[in-house]
Amino acid sequence: MIGTGITGLYGEYMFLRKIIYIGESENGAVYFDTERNLALSAPKSQLLNTEGAGKVNRFIPLLVGFLIVGGGTSFFTVANPFGGRYSYGTLIFLGVTWLFEFLGMVWLLERALYKNVQQAQPTNRQNFRVAVYNNLIWRNFSDKKVTTGKIVVCWLFVSMIFLVNIACFPIFQNTILPLILNSSSIGSEIIMLSLLGIMPFSLVLLIWQNNPIRFMNLVGKYQKREIKWGKESMAKD
Repeated sequence: MIGTGITGLYGEYMFLRKIIYIGESENGAVYFDTERNLALSAPKSQLLNTEGAGKVNRFIPLLVGFLIVGGGTSFFTVANPFGGRYSYGTLIFLGVTWLFEFLGMVWLLERALYKNVQQAQPTNRQNFRVAVYNNLIWRNFSDKKVTTGKIVVCWLFVSMIFLVNIACFPIFQNTILPLILNSSSIGSEIIMLSLLGIMPFSLVLLIWQNNPIRFMNLVGKYQKREIKWGKESMAKD
């Protein structure tokens, strides 16, 4: 009761997407239309291809590494962020790096999860079930039943990521700015500072692209047999 109420309220927020990703099955990527209470299936992106997952996993670290370098050697030369001391050029370098990290990862996940969503058609219970069990969120739980405890765990996790993102502002004010104003020597901390662009991406991922709270709510509806399936549901509409 408590969990359903929490997730029901969360799912009503207007800024959340109406069609959300559930997982993948043999027939494609599976989605759920929250407005029509309808399960959908569409051709999945090559990035979701299980057989090619190893190639994708090898590609992501290369992308992150490229973003950390700052988007290319030409900018690296101009900003000269590793010239020995922090400067406003270093700040510009970090800002562009964060932007590349954020936009690059959001784009990559959007292409992977939602590339063909406009082609989505109603699907059946079996495809939805397979997609649920293939979702990484669901795989983390051994007991395959939606409970208040699981929903609370999801809420706590999303809230923690949100708070960590808020903490980035005092980190910038109390760590990065003093380094620049004091022209401090650049050390190994520049590596971790360069990765801060991942934090806003993680928030977009958990709220907009693959929200674990909404996922749990939908799995709960599935287990209660409250979801429409296939052509029969379209006829009722």
